[in-house]
Amino acid sequence: MPSSPLVLFPDPLQRVQEVQGLTQQAAVHLLAAQGPNVVGTPGRGGLWRTVKEIGTEPMFLLLLVACTVYFSLNQVTEGLTLVVAPVLVAGISVYQSLCSDHTLRALCDLTQPRVQVWRSGALVRRPAEDLVVGDVVLVKEGERVSADGQVLRSNNFSVDESLLTGASIAVTKNCGEQVAGTTASTGQVVLQVTATGQHTELGRIGQSLKARQPEKTPLQRQINQFVIRMAWIGAGAFVVIWGVNFARSENWVTALLFGLTLAMSILPEEVPVAFSSFMAPGAARLNRMGVLTKQPQTVESLGSATILCADKTGAVVYGSHFRPRSGGHMTTPLLYDTPASPPPIAARHARPRRWQRAALWSLASLSGLLILGWLGFKVNPSSFLTISGEAVAPKTIPLPSGLPVPVERFYRLTYGDRIPVITSAVITGRATIRPLPGGPTLPARFRFTHEAGRNYRHYIEATWFGLPILKVNESYLEGVSRIELPGQKSEGNPQTAQAANLGLWAETTSMPAVFLTDPRVRWQAVDDTTALLIVPFQQTHETFVVRFNPATGRPTLLESMRFKGEADTRKTLWSNGLLQWASFGGVMLPSVGTAMWQDDGRPWATFTTESIDLNTDVTQTVRAKGL
Repeated sequence: MPSSPLVLFPDPLQRVQEVQGLTQQAAVHLLAAQGPNVVGTPGRGGLWRTVKEIGTEPMFLLLLVACTVYFSLNQVTEGLTLVVAPVLVAGISVYQSLCSDHTLRALCDLTQPRVQVWRSGALVRRPAEDLVVGDVVLVKEGERVSADGQVLRSNNFSVDESLLTGASIAVTKNCGEQVAGTTASTGQVVLQVTATGQHTELGRIGQSLKARQPEKTPLQRQINQFVIRMAWIGAGAFVVIWGVNFARSENWVTALLFGLTLAMSILPEEVPVAFSSFMAPGAARLNRMGVLTKQPQTVESLGSATILCADKTGAVVYGSHFRPRSGGHMTTPLLYDTPASPPPIAARHARPRRWQRAALWSLASLSGLLILGWLGFKVNPSSFLTISGEAVAPKTIPLPSGLPVPVERFYRLTYGDRIPVITSAVITGRATIRPLPGGPTLPARFRFTHEAGRNYRHYIEATWFGLPILKVNESYLEGVSRIELPGQKSEGNPQTAQAANLGLWAETTSMPAVFLTDPRVRWQAVDDTTALLIVPFQQTHETFVVRFNPATGRPTLLESMRFKGEADTRKTLWSNGLLQWASFGGVMLPSVGTAMWQDDGRPWATFTTESIDLNTDVTQTVRAKGL
């Protein structure tokens, strides 16, 4: 009698012919009631969450506050300049975030799993997210179990549960047993869905992970600490600068602008964005290699890894030994199988030593001080207050005849046919000076007091954050020069007297009528754009070469030979540039001028005149001494 073949694992399709499954209408109703079979994961949250994350950054909020202050003070240019940068940076960040989310959604749609499910007695393929409780599905070897279910029929069926339990060996499942959302290792099975979406085992795990706040990466924590520290430094500097400037000028608006400008220059609002942007090239390289990074921080974590340990399942682990805390909880697993195993040299030096950390802090502090010092020299001081005193209306004389062509053209353009007789002038403004050749440029404020063509006194203060750090009191009285510096005085040097006399007449360009009303001064023609200005000095005279702009008719450059130092025996070419002109009392006079030695190649001082007071009593002021 022939024997029938022994079938230990019959095909489940041959034994479930009676399976009808749910009807399509019932499945649609259940799907509407239960929701899609999707395990929710914490995502970026779209456009609103991205904008919220950027808008709540402390640096961004501080920039908006600063913009508001600028606009409220009617500083429209500064406000617009400050608001454009954060808006542009925020726009770039939002754009990158939306592009990443769009790519991930497209990838999810492309790789969405599909399952075989019985609907109204027919086996059809449907998206996994359409599964509902009560569906009967067929899962074959290598396919994913897209929901939790109970085994109805199985054929040599086993699943890989390493995702749930960490076990590296496949587990066999028989009829009546539960199967969670895992992957079929061998065989095939027919199971009835008992839970979908958030109610599955994987869904509950996802819910517990969603409640956990994502940790910041080490680089993010370091950046945040650096930004917070610099923010405190900026706030302290703002308070100090605002208080000092308000105490000196009693102008709270100007003091507020000084302090705010300094705080904005110190605060590193670009640092977080810059570091985030540095991750983009790494993400682009991974993308070209076929790896899509969901978050830029992944690039940082991957780049920081030095050793990766994996067991035979492919799961990335540290090792088998764990170090318990005092409370019994497990902490970071050890990297080595036995405590006696010595770490490699790279691991021993992974954490900076104490002296290295101290050196880094010292270097960071020194860098901060240097930056603070540099910023201090970028803050312009407030101007000296204008002098009090009644100005005397000047007399006028007719424009002399016989002047060189460019000279006559200039005076007619400036004064017309009548030249005022000026006896004194107080010139006040701000400047930038270089006390040492090739040295740094310092902000300064000045007041030049003149008895026209006779005497002068220079008082200059170089400042740091608007505070005086160097004071200079220089005078030229009755042909004798005197210079007072902190801890140093010089008086009566002949080279200094010659230099001071030339300085006296060069500054007289702020009251050019003196060149015509002083009988000791005369003009000599050269050509249509150049003339010689001959001025007195003791028993002799000195000469300036004056060059005029043919388009405007105003002088642009005065050149003369001048002693540079007290011990010099040879003179050096000294140039005075008249760069800009402005109206003072209805008369166009020089407002920006420079002084330069020919051998330096660049100006050692640039003076910006802000006020000129003429014909006031300066008898006492011009002879004042002390700093």
